[in-house]
Amino acid sequence: MYPQNYKIIRIAAAIILFVIAIFILKIAVPYAFILMTLSLLMIWQGGGPFAGLVLFFISIPLIIFASYITKSHIYNFQILIMLAAAVPSHLFYKKATAGLLDKNKESENIQEQHNIISSQTAKDRELTQALLKKLDRYNKLKGLGEVFNTKLSLKDIYNIITEKSFEIIGKADEAKLFIVSGDRQNLEVCSTKNGKEGNSHASDSFNKWVLNKAQPLLISDATRDFRFDYEDTQPQPGYLSIIIVPMMIQQRIIGLLRLGSRKRAGFCEEDLRLLDFISDLASAAINNARLYMQTEELAITDGLTGLYVHRYFKERLSEEFNRCRKNSHMPLSIIMLDIDHFKDYNDKYGHAAGDKVLKGISEALRKHTMPNNILARYGGEEFVVLFPGEPKENIIPVAEAIRKKIQSMMFVLRRQETKVTVSVGVAGFPQDAASSEEELLKRVDFLLYKAKKEGRNKICVS
Repeated sequence: MYPQNYKIIRIAAAIILFVIAIFILKIAVPYAFILMTLSLLMIWQGGGPFAGLVLFFISIPLIIFASYITKSHIYNFQILIMLAAAVPSHLFYKKATAGLLDKNKESENIQEQHNIISSQTAKDRELTQALLKKLDRYNKLKGLGEVFNTKLSLKDIYNIITEKSFEIIGKADEAKLFIVSGDRQNLEVCSTKNGKEGNSHASDSFNKWVLNKAQPLLISDATRDFRFDYEDTQPQPGYLSIIIVPMMIQQRIIGLLRLGSRKRAGFCEEDLRLLDFISDLASAAINNARLYMQTEELAITDGLTGLYVHRYFKERLSEEFNRCRKNSHMPLSIIMLDIDHFKDYNDKYGHAAGDKVLKGISEALRKHTMPNNILARYGGEEFVVLFPGEPKENIIPVAEAIRKKIQSMMFVLRRQETKVTVSVGVAGFPQDAASSEEELLKRVDFLLYKAKKEGRNKICVS
């Protein structure tokens, strides 16, 4: 309708004019009537028809009173004059009101359009932010794939998986990678981000559920999820929201990737789908690293005995010799053994029997050495063992124990019991060779063949 200030000013002016008209009614009737007419026009425009009619009916007795005191009935025509003035005032009021209504309606429409545009802008802004967030996530996924392509160490890959999952999802308080070990489907924690080390939660209900069903799992509230008994989830304090995805290679679960949040409903379906995609990339990276390790192992190990091959042993010997030579206080010992009359044994019993003997001797070597010792099949029936940091005096009893063990071993071939013996040479750095690893090898080889010349099945030490 009318603006509030406009109405107040019109009504106030009309009242003032009407009051003045009343005061001058006795002394200046014509002027009083003029003021009444103006006040009627103004109050009708400011207060509307109701206020105008009220003023009109108040004016009638005043006009009659003025006619009475002046003894002139012509003043009664003032009523008709005011009534005539009321008509254009009402028409003006209606026109002004209609214009204001149109303007108000237009203003409301503009405001409505503004609100719609503002709302749409806010939605577009939220959508843009969401799309930018998704784009950032997918760029990180692309980067993750590129990082995986440059890494072949399993340990590095495990750490990258937890760190990048934690970073890309961006809502977790903890990230853990569990790898399936052995045929029992046991889970071992291989990498943790922001969590405690160790196998905590490895066998809880959530992990078991994913292992059994081979499906991703989203838990919004671990204390209220109807699929699990809360008492069974007690080992998981502090993490109310959990997402877990299986890591698969050729339909076989190799591990689980798990994120936890201390907030209820900390993760959504989009986060679960993203983590599942990360697990696909991670599974492929783990598989590639394992295949690389297997290929590398095949390249440096003997297929029959599982010991290192001649080439790799020479590389390790060079590394250890140089390390010991730099540190003059660090000794290095080596034993070399050869199976006595092995060619005759092969000719008599066959190569399958000879392979069985080679495997048996390699097992005997493993049982009498430590994990840090370097074992290799040096030739057809020759074996070497390198002992970094061990003086020759400590290795002589080991060599003798190996010789005795092999001498006592029984190889049953077609119900026939057979035995073999070995000749052994023992040498050490720096006593027997101070200049090079080749000198050390020549020395231990010389001692080995010295044992053979002296009757075999014995140890020779310089």
